[in-house]
Amino acid sequence: MVKTSVGSDLADTIEITGDKAFKANEIAFTGIASLNTGAGTDSIIDGTGQTGSQWILGSGNKEITGYNIAFSDV
Repeated sequence: MVKTSVGSDLADTIEITGDKAFKANEIAFTGIASLNTGAGTDSIIDGTGQTGSQWILGSGNKEITGYNIAFSDV
């Protein structure tokens, strides 16, 4: 099952905490395969402490994938 989450229309900071896991607005999420960040100006921070992480730009506008999470509207 693919789990999708939708962010707010505000300027949010999304902190990656692991594979398919992140924290936004002090709420932890796990098992999330995709995230539409909403209309706000958002920031994505790699909070895992890992080096050499791989991020892939998507084929559409404002799309990126990292830690097995497909981000859209970033």
